[in-house]
Amino acid sequence: YSEGSWLFSWIKIISRYLNNPYVIGVDLRNELRNVTMNNVTLTPTWGTNDTLTDWRLAATKAGNLLLSINPNLLIIVEGLNYSLDLSGIL
Repeated sequence: YSEGSWLFSWIKIISRYLNNPYVIGVDLRNELRNVTMNNVTLTPTWGTNDTLTDWRLAATKAGNLLLSINPNLLIIVEGLNYSLDLSGIL
């Protein structure tokens, strides 16, 4: 699915639970992995500014969007390679 669909889904989820005191955080994406689109394999990257693969770019965009709706939300961002690679996260 597209980044726009992903962001729209998060907006709907955050809005639904905005006033629920038991929902304190979200994990933006569980276990990033390669995806094949049109016979091309895309591998998640960190900090490359490639709009198709840069997970840091997408997570930052999503996190900022969700925090604009609920500034008290804990945003969890997993690393690359099934969350085994945290080398790019500072």
